[in-house]
Amino acid sequence: MTTRGVLFSIAVVSFGLCIAGTRIPPNSKIFVTPMEGGLDTFIVAEIMNQEVPLAVVTTEEDADFILVGSIKEGDNKWYHVMFQGGRDRNQGAIQLVDVKGKRIAWAGSAGDRNLWAGEWARRGAKKIAKKLVKEMNNDLFG
Repeated sequence: MTTRGVLFSIAVVSFGLCIAGTRIPPNSKIFVTPMEGGLDTFIVAEIMNQEVPLAVVTTEEDADFILVGSIKEGDNKWYHVMFQGGRDRNQGAIQLVDVKGKRIAWAGSAGDRNLWAGEWARRGAKKIAKKLVKEMNNDLFG
């Protein structure tokens, strides 16, 4: 299965979980695993900036939930910038796994495209993390 197929599957799972109204208790402890491209550091920063009611812990043993994910970074070659237009250059996906229940409590995916500013907008892991954390906060804590 291609990377796009995996990201699409995670998006479908995310949509299904949102419909089901999955919630987790506020102030739950989460551990953010290391991710490609430094996505984990941007996610932790966004959790703090957006004041998501979660407690980030530094060890997996202390966590109620584990956040895992990946990022697929595109290249910045001039011909892709000129002719890709409305596509995401970078894409990321995360899953929040319940340690005790051994189930996926939430999943989401996002890209770094900006419909209004197009190619002039900032792109990269920071923008993807911001979108993912905003979606997670809205879905889990309303």
